[in-house]
Amino acid sequence: MTVRIDGIDYEIKWARLTKGASIFVPCLDPIQAQRAILREAKTHRYKLALKIAIENGVQGIRAWRIS
Repeated sequence: MTVRIDGIDYEIKWARLTKGASIFVPCLDPIQAQRAILREAKTHRYKLALKIAIENGVQGIRAWRIS
């Protein structure tokens, strides 16, 4: 499934996102990105913990699957 963030489609392999695993999605608008990621996670019945982060000089969202 893809998630559109800042006009870019990101393909997140939800089936591979096991409990405790995390992903980093770069973005310019972290609030909009959080909404898009949570909306898609909800369709898979996943609960996520999200944090705005800067990794290697890139702003984005770090998302951990918690259930």
